[in-house]
Amino acid sequence: MDNASLKQQKDRLERMFASGKTKHWDYRIRQLRALKKSLIEHKPDIYAALQTDLNKSVFEASMAELGLVLGEIHLAEKKLRSWMKPRRVKKSLPQFPGKARQYPEPYGVVLIMSPWNYPLLLSLSPLIGAIAAGNCVVLKPSVDSPRTSRVMKQILTEALPDTVLVVEGGREENKQLLELSFDYIFFTGSTNVGKVVMRSAADHLTPLTLELGGKSPAIVDRSADPAMTAKRILFGKLMNGGQTCVAPDYLWVHESIKDELVSRLISQAKTMLSGDIARDYVRVINQKHRDRLTDYLKHQTILWQADIPTEAGHFPLTLVDQPDWDSRLMQEEIFGPILPIITFDSIDQVIDKQKSLPKPLALYLFTQDKSVEKEVLEQISFGGGCINDSLMQLSSAHLPFGGVGESGLGQYHGPASFDTFSHFKSVLHKRRWGDIPFKYLPYRSPDQELWHRILR
Repeated sequence: MDNASLKQQKDRLERMFASGKTKHWDYRIRQLRALKKSLIEHKPDIYAALQTDLNKSVFEASMAELGLVLGEIHLAEKKLRSWMKPRRVKKSLPQFPGKARQYPEPYGVVLIMSPWNYPLLLSLSPLIGAIAAGNCVVLKPSVDSPRTSRVMKQILTEALPDTVLVVEGGREENKQLLELSFDYIFFTGSTNVGKVVMRSAADHLTPLTLELGGKSPAIVDRSADPAMTAKRILFGKLMNGGQTCVAPDYLWVHESIKDELVSRLISQAKTMLSGDIARDYVRVINQKHRDRLTDYLKHQTILWQADIPTEAGHFPLTLVDQPDWDSRLMQEEIFGPILPIITFDSIDQVIDKQKSLPKPLALYLFTQDKSVEKEVLEQISFGGGCINDSLMQLSSAHLPFGGVGESGLGQYHGPASFDTFSHFKSVLHKRRWGDIPFKYLPYRSPDQELWHRILR
């Protein structure tokens, strides 16, 4: 799409928003239901597209993509009327008599830029929040998942032709979009590209949400159950072939249980990878990323590597022992099925090191010691995570998701998505009767601290 056509289509969305139709509950609810209907009708196409782009099985596509999207729609349908209501705010004494309210309103025409690793979920989950909040949307999916992008374009053209525009393409299309002025930008992707998006947004003073990544640690305390821990860590690491922004990136393990945990990891991995790899295991997206993962393993001590066929683009799960913190493996987000393992002898050692690193998008702690749990939660800043599990913080639309520091800016999911794509107007409704006479000129009160005492 050339610049003129793109601008013309964006102008069409702006005219639609200006009509005021999207501000009404009945219009928004019809959009949500139309989207749900089209998604259900196109289930076979969605599953086929995800299989083509990533070799994602129907079960994993249902669990980690379409199922979560439908859950977001269900919650939005159920709660939309209450989300749209003005929200009460406590009044101060000078505002008496009156009432204070916050009124949610849509921003306007918003841009959503999504990645390839969960191409359906990470496109439609924020989009649901945007249309529930009453916005019009330009959606730019990744060029690296083209089949899913085409199916989404078909679905959204059928369900939401007046309020959503899907722009396919690569870097040139991204550049064209970022040169335009939007009312809000929602970006999911790498930290480096996120910085580019933020600089472009600054040119137009556009508010934005950045869902980025980073290196998310899993910490295994000496009190953890090794069998359960191994199974749940591998669930998070093997999901989507390790190409998940909140996958356990590396593993801290107490030195007293390292040998047992490694043994359990190997045993569980052999069980999990004993099925049909070609059917069940997501491949690494392309050769460039497979080469990157291979390069990470140079000069590393390999504890164990899975024996799986790699001809179709799969990368073997690999356990790495005590990597150097200055290596590429420990400096860059892995985004693949490599799990570095580092030992520690006290939780303070872990906390001190984590404080020196960029704040991660996720953190997973495996422990039965409440004092360790309390110390980690109080001392380490991270976007979100689990105690005694991995990835499952994403399984509910009720729990907001987002990063902190270099791992992101802002949150979404469920009501948090509605709030993200809404501006809240703060309004004081004042009664005609009752007033504070000494607030007006000329000031006659000799008490210089009067307002301080009234407001505290």
